[in-house]
Amino acid sequence: MNFKRDFLWIVLFGTLIGLNETLLGGMHLPNKSIILSVITVLLLSMGRYLFPRIGISLLMIAVASLYKITDLGLAGCKLEGMVMLGVAFEVFASILIRKTTIKFYFFAIVSFLAGLSTFMVFALMQRYVFNNEYWFGPKFVEHIFIKGPITAVSGALFSYLGVMAIKPLIAWYNVVMNQKPYIIQSMIGVFIIGFWFLGYFVA
Repeated sequence: MNFKRDFLWIVLFGTLIGLNETLLGGMHLPNKSIILSVITVLLLSMGRYLFPRIGISLLMIAVASLYKITDLGLAGCKLEGMVMLGVAFEVFASILIRKTTIKFYFFAIVSFLAGLSTFMVFALMQRYVFNNEYWFGPKFVEHIFIKGPITAVSGALFSYLGVMAIKPLIAWYNVVMNQKPYIIQSMIGVFIIGFWFLGYFVA
């Protein structure tokens, strides 16, 4: 994938992360934090597979943050969990995932480490930095020792399957892109705009 030619894909993946956080984040779902995090690391993995460059994950999280702020307002959106997950993913991806050494299982490892570390650090910060009374109890233990590992394992599995699924499509996409670049770019742009309007009207 060519970064300059295909940059809209980064915006699309960031938009999907923001849509996930906005729509599912507003629903009353059991274990919602696990579901949101697994979908986020899946999208981060797919984007990083297409563009194995340092900083790509942070660009997607920046787009997702802007999406949430636009739809929910600065006071109404909670960005810390998503941003922490994105930063953790970027750190581990920058260490393990290189253009010359891209392996499917690397994405699983990165997703595992990002999910586990994010849940652990988030709980520790809530309890010891912000002194949030809500976290001085079973929730603290549950977040670190139950939800964190479940997120890590699930995220690793889905990330592995996700990058495997898109690999066969890249060659086909490059052929079509060389033949009809403006049509493909226009379609991606329409999807991006549509998802932003969707989030705005249903948030």
